[in-house]
Amino acid sequence: MLSTRREKILAVIAAVIVAGCLLWDSVDAMGLNVFGDLQTRIDATQQEIQRRQEVSDDIDQAMKKLRAMTVRSLPAEPGKASAIYQAWLIQRLTECGIPSPSVTPSPAIVDERLGYRLPFSVECSGPAASLTTFIDRFFSAPILHRMTGLQITNSTSGMEDQHQMTVSIEALALSHADKVDSLPEPTAAETSESSLTAALQQNDVFRRNLALATSDPPITDPPIMDPPIVDPATSSPAVAETAADAAQSEPVSAEPELVEAPPLTPEQALQFSGSIGSGTSRKAWFLDLRNGETYRLTSNQMLKFSDFSLKVLSVTDDSVVVEYDGEKHVIPLGKSLVDPPAAALLPEPAPDDDSAPAAAGSPAETVTSSRISRKSPI
Repeated sequence: MLSTRREKILAVIAAVIVAGCLLWDSVDAMGLNVFGDLQTRIDATQQEIQRRQEVSDDIDQAMKKLRAMTVRSLPAEPGKASAIYQAWLIQRLTECGIPSPSVTPSPAIVDERLGYRLPFSVECSGPAASLTTFIDRFFSAPILHRMTGLQITNSTSGMEDQHQMTVSIEALALSHADKVDSLPEPTAAETSESSLTAALQQNDVFRRNLALATSDPPITDPPIMDPPIVDPATSSPAVAETAADAAQSEPVSAEPELVEAPPLTPEQALQFSGSIGSGTSRKAWFLDLRNGETYRLTSNQMLKFSDFSLKVLSVTDDSVVVEYDGEKHVIPLGKSLVDPPAAALLPEPAPDDDSAPAAAGSPAETVTSSRISRKSPI
């Protein structure tokens, strides 16, 4: 036991220190728990704010899409919408050069979530170019419609470029559509044909391709004429020499030859020949000048060969933006990444100084000229 005063004092001090340590640990634990709960609530609140912001952004995007869909909808009343859309189909088919099309509407189908679905059946016949133009204009129109069936067959009329087309179409009339008596206004995508045609004419695509297939003019030989008869006894030496020179046949000038261009590389051969609208996107058509193959690519699609890779970034009416070799390039309509080389001409050989002039031909001799083809290899 504690016998002395000193031992008692030391015992009291030790007890006070132990009690203080225990009390501090309790207080510290209580304080940390309070602050820890507060931090947890703050983190949970921030996560909830972020989640609600994401929901708000999703709602804004959905509202924008809904407004865009509403603008492209047919009138909400199904009978009026069917009549207006039927007239629009007939007008578009006629404008594309398709005579006497048959457009038959079917009863409207009620859709509780949207409004009405309006089925149509189209039967027509015409050239392939006219049918393709109608399909392009159909998908470029700012209307909520789609093709549910498409069949194109050769016509039985005996004409070579005549095809029969049967199309099943379904248009949408939203119950909350803004337009009540007309179709949506056409956009630039629907009227892109004029800009496409202007770009083709500006780049001289048609005439340049036709020039390659133009045949040479027919070869015409000069008429055969007998040399004039000169009497040496009655004519002077000067007159005899002039007659002899006139009797000599004129030398035929050889045309310069064409040197064939080296084989085209993929950068030179892949030519941007056009684009076609498909819904809200467009496809770029690339013509391979080496073999005549056509490749149709949309945005973010790639075209690969063994040693060549090209990625399409975006497509407009008269240009395409591609990524090649890590760099962006803009290819105008009718152009390639690199212009293909033109066929070079060999210089005309100079006549030899020691060559003797051609002797005068007899009446039985003829002069025949040869012609080298001017067609450039593709």
